[in-house]
Amino acid sequence: MGIGLLPLSYVLRGIRHYRRVRLAMKNTVDLVRTTMQGHRVTRLTDFTCCRRPVLLIYGFGATRRVFNVMEKRLRRDGFDVFSINMGSVTEFLTNGTITYRAGFVARKIERLYRRYSMGPLTIIGHSEGGLIGRYYVQFLGGDSRVRTLITLATPHQGTPAAIVGAATIGLFARNMWQLLPQSPFVRSLAKRPFPGEVRFFSIYSDSDWVCPPRQCRAVDALGREVGTNIEMPGLGHNDFLFTKAPYKVIRKILFDVPVDNSCGEAQREAG
Repeated sequence: MGIGLLPLSYVLRGIRHYRRVRLAMKNTVDLVRTTMQGHRVTRLTDFTCCRRPVLLIYGFGATRRVFNVMEKRLRRDGFDVFSINMGSVTEFLTNGTITYRAGFVARKIERLYRRYSMGPLTIIGHSEGGLIGRYYVQFLGGDSRVRTLITLATPHQGTPAAIVGAATIGLFARNMWQLLPQSPFVRSLAKRPFPGEVRFFSIYSDSDWVCPPRQCRAVDALGREVGTNIEMPGLGHNDFLFTKAPYKVIRKILFDVPVDNSCGEAQREAG
């Protein structure tokens, strides 16, 4: 019986692998297509009364158009979604480090909170975008604005893939050096305590070769878990942007907190 079932198990395994590869290829094509469309998006969020603000931060080499699918899902669920233009792909590659871009994001956020009445902020960052959001929360006072930080396929411990990046484009893309395992940037995140009042979730996959699961676990300098680490099966690096499975996890996280019906008046006054 075991011998008879063995070929069938191989066939089923091959089918599952084929489906995963096909999905990963489709999502990669979608990522390239949306990135090539640039940063132009239609502003739909009414900042004058923004009760559930969600900031989407894209990763290395992408543009904010890569969040089109996720943004539609979030809006359908009643969230006030926006993104920040951090420059063209060329500018993103050459305009400084992760820390520089985190500072850029911080200034944009503060400008919004001073001008509008907004509730506590949720940040969702994909890949390097998660590190930008985390640095903002830990080092730039973002804990006063952010209620929830969700990172998707983010290499909190660096990624071996950055070795190739540092060797090829590291001369002008300085963020590649920060993405290396055990880089000073990565160690600084682990050493500094994460603000206890901010909910922190790192969601990653066991099948992501760009940012392997071990590298995506958020831990402190002693190896202790920081926030909540959630490993999902069978997702490629770009699948987090398009597929439903990770969004269901995100949705559950976001609906676990009450809505701020005051439209953020208390936060604006505090700021």
